[in-house]
Amino acid sequence: KAYVYGVSNPLLGEVPCADVEITDHSISETDIIKYCKLNLSAYKVPVKVKINNINLTVNGKKKRNYTT
Repeated sequence: KAYVYGVSNPLLGEVPCADVEITDHSISETDIIKYCKLNLSAYKVPVKVKINNINLTVNGKKKRNYTT
């Protein structure tokens, strides 16, 4: 599973970042970025990748943290 979202960037406006849930722990963040560079357009490649468990709601959607 993967969740890609935009993060503010002063130069570009927004850049993509990704949270990835993997089962093979031999894969690193740099491996994922290298794969994305080979298979995606340059503007779609995540700047930062975090490998962790993605918090999902009961419906299977990404749980968002809203601050007020």
